[in-house]
Amino acid sequence: MVFILLSQRRCASLLLETKRALGAQPHHVIRAIGTRIVLLIAAGVCFGLLGSLGFTAVTGTLVFGVSTGDAATFVSMTALLVVISMLAFVIPVRAATRLDAVAAIRHE
Repeated sequence: MVFILLSQRRCASLLLETKRALGAQPHHVIRAIGTRIVLLIAAGVCFGLLGSLGFTAVTGTLVFGVSTGDAATFVSMTALLVVISMLAFVIPVRAATRLDAVAAIRHE
């Protein structure tokens, strides 16, 4: 499993480096990848909210002091997960756009 994740990460990194070596500006690369990531995050939030609303009856007996349909909890946890997801996207992409693409391609 770890090997698959590492190989996918390397392929994505090579794709970024290739785009940069062919002359793409960093903001173009970030925008191209960012639109896909934002769509994935939005889909994950929608499915997660639907799933969590579906399991409120089950989890109602497990939590104390919070009602099962507490809107503040849903909103705050959703916002926290969106922020963490965006950081998981922004940090590696910014690092990849700062690389010298030609040197990275030569290294391969």
